[in-house]
Amino acid sequence: MSRALSQRGTLQIATGAPALKRVRMAIGDSQTTLGAATRDLTQGTIIPVPAGAERMRIRVRNVDGRANTNLTSVATFTGFWVGEAALKNDDGFNQSRWTGNTVAAPVSILPGFTVPTDGSDYVSGWIDASVINALRMPLLRWGITTPATGTGVSRSTGVQAVQAAGASQAGNATLTSPTIAQGQILCDIRVEYEVRSTRKVGLFLTDSIGVGYGDGDFPSGLSGIAGSGTLPTEAWPQVAAKLGGFICQHAGMSSGSTGDYTPVTKAAYTRFDLAGTVPDFAVIALGTNDLGAGYGQVQANMLAIMNVLRTAGVKRIYIQTLLPRNSGTIGTLSADAAAGATTVTTSYNPGNVTLGFGTGSNYEFKAASAVSGSGPYTVTVAALTYAHTSGEPVVSGDELTRQRINRWIRQMPYGIDGVLDFDLMYAPNGGAVPDSRFMSNDLLHPVRAGHARMGTMAAVLGNG
Repeated sequence: MSRALSQRGTLQIATGAPALKRVRMAIGDSQTTLGAATRDLTQGTIIPVPAGAERMRIRVRNVDGRANTNLTSVATFTGFWVGEAALKNDDGFNQSRWTGNTVAAPVSILPGFTVPTDGSDYVSGWIDASVINALRMPLLRWGITTPATGTGVSRSTGVQAVQAAGASQAGNATLTSPTIAQGQILCDIRVEYEVRSTRKVGLFLTDSIGVGYGDGDFPSGLSGIAGSGTLPTEAWPQVAAKLGGFICQHAGMSSGSTGDYTPVTKAAYTRFDLAGTVPDFAVIALGTNDLGAGYGQVQANMLAIMNVLRTAGVKRIYIQTLLPRNSGTIGTLSADAAAGATTVTTSYNPGNVTLGFGTGSNYEFKAASAVSGSGPYTVTVAALTYAHTSGEPVVSGDELTRQRINRWIRQMPYGIDGVLDFDLMYAPNGGAVPDSRFMSNDLLHPVRAGHARMGTMAAVLGNG
């Protein structure tokens, strides 16, 4: 077991008779609003399918998940089709490994329909899942049209998708001039599956890191190369499900914060049916977008989320530590500082705020009351508890909040069952800057290699 995963008790392999489980796979994250405008588009993406799915149906609504807003624009879908995704040869700099088209003509699985304008779901009839089970990389495709009236249409930002002009192209025709990029999918689309299985169901509450936003191919340092993001099947929750043999119900939203998941009436939860099939475990992978809210607010929101999950009947709850994001204010000590010292020299001017010193057993927080000099800076602080050496990190602002939250999470608060310590995976020495081999150019969102590492760690969660 990875040293970066701590948990209560011992996980055991699940046994028992197969049970019918109904799970929804989100196609996109539906967390922003485009204004009302005439649109005529073909869209699609490669989708995850739980092994052994017996039947499926499509659910669509026009709801902005983060704003918790029902949108009134009339969104008409011309139909849904499915086929085997056509792949490209990778030339080493080709971000897109798929063309947006299918190997053979796609198969129609659903005729056209109009999405309700009251925020409720359009729900299709049940469809035999054999048509999609036979595909190695199933590409789900649809057409959508909207008028220049209403309050707009919801949009995803995190999923790699194909888009082309003309909803009529969603039929058996080959798409012309398709674009593959992030943030194309309109409306809140979910595929609901029925599976008869003994496998566990895991619920993942995530932000863009779990959704898969970021440069899918190219790690930090390769400037000038625009990323298209990972596929839904490549984001770490789905990787964990595949490796660990469980079923992933992913409830992530790009830019999502802990506040977006409290209370239970928020749109983040109403996308899914937590009562129909109660998840066996849940992972809270939120908080990086809350750093400005402060340490105490994150604690309160985490507790509220846990109460929602426990009320729903979820037995096991895990929390992910926040990845290093090279944000906030980060510097180093410019000279050694003895225990009891009330002045230190730093490489940056932190101002009169609380500072964090060190990385390991000598880590401590101290308030600064005065700063002088022009670099290195002399900073007056409350008496140090430990000795520190030149070059040790000094942090403040959002980075200090992130480190405080992670230290709190590692204490396994509120009776949680374990911690996915992704922070230590990306910065083994407890530093503020992530390993650039596994991060996009923004030094926050993982590339596919990073998702694979995270998914490998989380795979054991399905064995409880």
